[in-house]
Amino acid sequence: MRSGRTSSVVAVCLLIGMLLMSACKPPKSTFERYLQYVDSPKKGLRKAALEGLKDMKKKAIPALKRAIASKDALRKKRASIALAYLMPKKKVTVKALLMQLKKERNKFDRPPIVRKIGALGPKAKEAVPVLEKEFYRALSKQEYSTTKLRQVIAWALLQIGGPGLDVLMKALYHKKGTVQLWVADHLSVLGSKVDPLVPLLVERLKKKGSHPHHLIAKLMSRASSNALRRFLAPLQGDDPFLREGILRTARYIKGRDGVVVPALLPLLRLDKPMEKATKKVYELILVGSAFEGLGKRAVYDLRFALRHKKVEFRRGAAVALVYFSKRPKEVALDLLRALKDPDASVRTAAAWSLSSMKSYKSNILPALKKLRRDKHPAVRKAANKAIKRLMQKAK
Repeated sequence: MRSGRTSSVVAVCLLIGMLLMSACKPPKSTFERYLQYVDSPKKGLRKAALEGLKDMKKKAIPALKRAIASKDALRKKRASIALAYLMPKKKVTVKALLMQLKKERNKFDRPPIVRKIGALGPKAKEAVPVLEKEFYRALSKQEYSTTKLRQVIAWALLQIGGPGLDVLMKALYHKKGTVQLWVADHLSVLGSKVDPLVPLLVERLKKKGSHPHHLIAKLMSRASSNALRRFLAPLQGDDPFLREGILRTARYIKGRDGVVVPALLPLLRLDKPMEKATKKVYELILVGSAFEGLGKRAVYDLRFALRHKKVEFRRGAAVALVYFSKRPKEVALDLLRALKDPDASVRTAAAWSLSSMKSYKSNILPALKKLRRDKHPAVRKAANKAIKRLMQKAK
């Protein structure tokens, strides 16, 4: 009994002592109350606390600095949040970032610095020579660990524009094919951000020389629809050399039939018979190659052009289908129907295209032999040439 009474008396004494201690605690200061709600999940409380510290002005900043020096991790965190809000941020200069990039040796910490340079946009033009050196240095290593750095530098050069775009164009036309490939890969990942390069690519295609058409097409496959239309716009222009360069590129553009096909269809127009338009026939072969490189829908549109109401387009489509000699199964029947076209120039073009087919000779030869009795001498001549060519291939 005594032991039970003793324990209850001790518990009561402890409770009274705790109450007295809590009563003796000094009340929290205004600063402490504000600091308590700096990281509150409620936006209103958080904003009110930060604004309250801002009103305290000079008193708050020394107290926050002392709080950062304390051992309490939560107090440190809250003090750093408040200081970041109260103290004005210093403007980051290009020179400071370049110095930071030069000193930084950790390959994983360098991309964030380059990203900050790129975020400055055209103001960071003075950084282009340094970024160019870093870009080629990373390309020369060709290691997986430098992939992120190369991608970020390519993005930064696009953001800077002007001289940055010139560096990327120079790299895309580099004498080493591996460098060209790496650059195209990194740029294609950026999607529509490569749009500023389109005018420069068009200007470069005007110049004679070798062009990485398949790599340019890789960029255009990821570009925005408006940028791709601007790239294809010169197809309706007067520069035959530029049209040829764009057609050679269009062949490799993937997944953009909805934009590319409408740009190619007007080029099928052949105003004269093919015997009198040698240059246009060559261009139509390139148009056929572009259609052949696109999807099935594009090939269907080209085959459908053989039934166009205008003779000029039927004639051009018959010539363009010559490029499908390796895929006769898709176009041979359409060309055989074209042999019965009411226009003699369409029949001539269809006979010429059929002469390049590598198979289906059993169907093609009888149809061509019938053309030997055609009214028009040009058709008969084309039929004889086609038969002779097919017979030579059979040998």
